[in-house]
Amino acid sequence: MTIGERIEIFLEQNTTRFASKSELARALGTTYKQLQRYITNESKPKAEILEKFSLLGCDINWLITGKSHKEMLEIIELGEKAIASVDDIYKGLKKTNPDKIDKIEVLEAQLQNFHKILEEVKKKANK
Repeated sequence: MTIGERIEIFLEQNTTRFASKSELARALGTTYKQLQRYITNESKPKAEILEKFSLLGCDINWLITGKSHKEMLEIIELGEKAIASVDDIYKGLKKTNPDKIDKIEVLEAQLQNFHKILEEVKKKANK
């Protein structure tokens, strides 16, 4: 499903607030023509429009990805579990294979990068 299709779903779910695409466009501070470009995926909404969708009650995670905020947090949790599992493997390798420390250190560096990326994703998800 595309962003455009999700915009149409948002509009359908809010017909009492927005009787038409023109009304939604006005609420977003844009033109009907530009809204139509978003719906047909000729153009992607910029941050200012996404912020206005949010102010209108639209879940921006869902609008952009098709996944709700809750689903995104669940994905992050799965990522944390996967990293913890790899971290356990790393610790085991370090103890049982001290002769391969150079390869293990590469794994450690990659794990640290995964941790940093996951922290950034968590910060963004909680905004």
